[in-house]
Amino acid sequence: MAEYLPRERSMSLELEVFAVAQLLGSVLDWTLAGTSVTPRDFAVYSLMQQAGPTTPTELARMAGMAATTMSDYLRRFMEQGHAHRLPNPRDGRSYRVALTPAGGRLVAELEPRFAQVVRRIEEQLDVRSAEVRIAHCSAGRDAPSRPRGVAAE
Repeated sequence: MAEYLPRERSMSLELEVFAVAQLLGSVLDWTLAGTSVTPRDFAVYSLMQQAGPTTPTELARMAGMAATTMSDYLRRFMEQGHAHRLPNPRDGRSYRVALTPAGGRLVAELEPRFAQVVRRIEEQLDVRSAEVRIAHCSAGRDAPSRPRGVAAE
């Protein structure tokens, strides 16, 4: 895999995240070429596989997306036969979602493609630096929308 960015750079964290997202998007598009699955779909499928049966709200929280956006993914996956609803034993008013066997097979078919790409990326990545930056971005996602004591306009 070619090196797209120089090792020493003076970009802000925001620009680095943007550049990495652009590059990763290209890699994921290439990895999924010839399939009907988009990179975003695969991310949600993978999350569902890792999380196991869970509520749509919890999946949305884990993915860092709006509940309505997650609901759109889940509705489509259910229509395709890749996900289904399960009763929630803790709350009879809600439900959990999980991959169906067909959804699990889809993820299993695509995972080897990603494993190879991830290995190649990790070979060139300063993993510790990336972990610190990801933690920094995750902390920002959970931060208040405005500093304390600053009134909304």
